[in-house]
Amino acid sequence: MHSVLIVHARAHQIWRDTAKADVPPLSPELMADVIETAGPVEDGWSWDGEIFSPPASPPPPTYRLYRSVFIARQSNAESGTLETALQQAEPKLRQMFYASEYFVSDDPLFAVLHWTVAEALGETRADELLAQEEQ
Repeated sequence: MHSVLIVHARAHQIWRDTAKADVPPLSPELMADVIETAGPVEDGWSWDGEIFSPPASPPPPTYRLYRSVFIARQSNAESGTLETALQQAEPKLRQMFYASEYFVSDDPLFAVLHWTVAEALGETRADELLAQEEQ
């Protein structure tokens, strides 16, 4: 068994060779978006509720987003809301967030961060806060 996190109808293979019951504890809302698969699924594959399929177009280019940029984009109120959300998250996720200098867009934990921000501030704002920096 493999466990896959589904975010925006896209697969994020975080736990290979791990049944859903053995996934480290996450929030109940996040666990609702974890499904079990018989075989591994590639990150970014589409999920239609029944089957996985490769993306129709190539995945977007990978980018790094420095945590300092992510924080600078937030208003004081948003920062407080996200701090509260992180305090309610599992300790391992908090430690990974605080230890990271930057986030990598194709890392499965980026999907978990996006999900956490979207739950706290909405999907559109999560997209804005976690968008690639303009060059």
